[in-house]
Amino acid sequence: MAGVWLSEVRLKEALGADDAHALLEALGGMTFYLPTRPQPTSILGRDLSTILSKEGYSKLVRLCGGDRISLPNFRRVSNVSEAKSLLRKGMSIREVADHLRISQRYAEKLSAEVKAQPQQLSLFS
Repeated sequence: MAGVWLSEVRLKEALGADDAHALLEALGGMTFYLPTRPQPTSILGRDLSTILSKEGYSKLVRLCGGDRISLPNFRRVSNVSEAKSLLRKGMSIREVADHLRISQRYAEKLSAEVKAQPQQLSLFS
């Protein structure tokens, strides 16, 4: 899922440190569509207008409204097997990323690894 990559430095320059930190804390590692004007949103059940200040939200929309944006994430999963297990059980990439607080890109990488692994057949099939 490609999108406009917004680094932490670029976010701090564009929004200010407080809004950049709030955005990364709430949605770090996610890729999502940013509306062309500030409006109520639902990104994993979170509304940008409650995460960012009114001014910060407006700045973000001016920066890349109408695009899919990808945010950096500095958290890493300590248990890769847990992520792979959740993916095998049918949890979506986005849900795994949010649940384990890892980046969506990393969850996509793990999903590709899971799909590439041969599945063990049951003796009872």
